[in-house]
Amino acid sequence: MSDRRSLASDMDSYRSVSYVGGLVVIGVIYFASAKGGLALASIHPSATPIWPPTGVALAAVLLRGYRTWPAIFAAALIANATTAGSVATATAIATGNSLEAIAGAYLINQWSGGCETFSTPNSVAKFTLICVVIATPISASIGLTSLALFGYIEPENFADAWITWWLGDVTGALGIAPVIVLWASNHHHAFNRHDFVETAAVLATAAAVGLIAFSPLIEQTPGRDPLGFLVILPMLWAALRRGPRDTATVALVLAGITIWGTHMGGGPFATPDPNASFLLVLMFLISITVPSLLLSADVEVRKIAEGSLRRAHLELEQKVAERTQELQLANAAKSRFLAMASHDLRQPLHALGLFVAQLRTPLNPDERTKTIERIDATRKEMDEMFNSLLDMSRLDAGILTPKMTEFPIGRLLQKIETAFDQATQKKGSAATRQAK
Repeated sequence: MSDRRSLASDMDSYRSVSYVGGLVVIGVIYFASAKGGLALASIHPSATPIWPPTGVALAAVLLRGYRTWPAIFAAALIANATTAGSVATATAIATGNSLEAIAGAYLINQWSGGCETFSTPNSVAKFTLICVVIATPISASIGLTSLALFGYIEPENFADAWITWWLGDVTGALGIAPVIVLWASNHHHAFNRHDFVETAAVLATAAAVGLIAFSPLIEQTPGRDPLGFLVILPMLWAALRRGPRDTATVALVLAGITIWGTHMGGGPFATPDPNASFLLVLMFLISITVPSLLLSADVEVRKIAEGSLRRAHLELEQKVAERTQELQLANAAKSRFLAMASHDLRQPLHALGLFVAQLRTPLNPDERTKTIERIDATRKEMDEMFNSLLDMSRLDAGILTPKMTEFPIGRLLQKIETAFDQATQKKGSAATRQAK
């Protein structure tokens, strides 16, 4: 009993340490991404057009459960308290960030399949709708309302700041959460050499296209602007060939290069107004990410359906082959049965011929009567043989059900005597004549 208690205590300690360690890791990642996003703020230090922590928090709650909210709250509180505003506004913002993740994850779990939300076009559309319309407005509304109440934002800037905050959270949810969820899900870990090579190729292509189209290292000219459309190539490649996981990863690679290029003043989205530039980037990223995820989910569903159809076809072919073999064996058995039946029918017919020939000879009344009785018994035996043949056909058709019964063996022996007596007597007579 003490050993069991000790083991249970050790398990509880391990779970507690694992839980706390998970919260620390989530909090550190959230804090680092929050500081990176806040560095791009322009309208207000707390309102940034790029907010990756939303995706980190949403993925953490989907993967680890609602118990991760303390890490999100604490990391958001520290990040905002060390940036601008007061402890009260930082607390309100952290509350909004936590509620955003919890509400979004809850609705995704209830309506969109949880971590399986990227497996079908319908669930991807629900995921997008939940993130854009329901979850992300929570954080923007609570955060900016607290800033306005404490006088940290001008009323005339509230609408622009709200839109910037909201779109930044939308980009984080749509760009970061799918990558983390898809790579962390167990059934997405399978990798062979061909998959690895193709995934590396599509990611390298995305990076090359991003650098060519958006890199600040290349001078931006009017002739370079259309190169941004080249992002369609790696996105389609990933969506049609590699599935949702690689599609989301390619979108994240392109997003990182685009944001870096725009922040450095390069690429087709760079304008004198940094906030307007990043809003253009957000619209661009949303326009390539959501349709690509929808397409990749549709292709994945079709691949699964084709695989199921292929397996069903193989199973059907196997069943047809087995059934054909059974029919061949049954036909062979029928052929053997008919051969045996025809052989067995010859014996009573032969006996009848002998009995009829015997009737043509002079016989005393007792012998004639006995011969007639044998003819009648042989006839009955032939009737039973024909009935047996009919029973066999009924058994094959499923009309007749076999029934095991006991019968006196004397009747069988009498039939054998009737069938073979005359023939043996004739052969015996012939053998006697030959001996003489």
